[in-house]
Amino acid sequence: MFTNLKFSHRRRKPRLPQKNRDRRGVIKHATSIEMRPTGANNRSRLGHWERDTMFGKDKLNSVLLLVDRKARYVKLGKLSRRTASLTLAKTRELLFRLPKRTLTNDRGKEFTDYEQLTKQLGVPVYFCHPYQSPDRWTAESRIGIIRQYLPKGSDLKYIKHKSLKVIEWKINNRPMLFFEESGSRLNERV
Repeated sequence: MFTNLKFSHRRRKPRLPQKNRDRRGVIKHATSIEMRPTGANNRSRLGHWERDTMFGKDKLNSVLLLVDRKARYVKLGKLSRRTASLTLAKTRELLFRLPKRTLTNDRGKEFTDYEQLTKQLGVPVYFCHPYQSPDRWTAESRIGIIRQYLPKGSDLKYIKHKSLKVIEWKINNRPMLFFEESGSRLNERV
């Protein structure tokens, strides 16, 4: 029975293709993920971040997720509305005093203030291809882990900052398995 599974939902049916119609709008002058430096692609340096939002029940309140590609270090922040200015301010707050080299987003409208972020923090922002979640696989996997604490359909209106910090601490302090360079053995990070 699907209720006994880890994520406890039925398998979703794929949507019918929309004839080349991108409903999210177009972000002008977006730098493609293909231009990202090799340190971000091969996870060799700290400071290369992925950014995504996780929506709540009302599609208004959301949680902003920032995850470092190398360390898998997670930062969470609550957004009361999905506006570009609130997302920009919360990103600056979450990245304060942390190493910053690049930022990778999807093409959501809440990330349209990327040019201001580049000016204020000196961090280049790269955008994934539309509907290509594997381009930001680290952020997508962390959202899956956050969904264990905040299941889909949760009302994020009432979640407190302190509760998000507890979830952030639990995720950052759980053991994770990493593949070695050869890919044949696993290492555990505690």
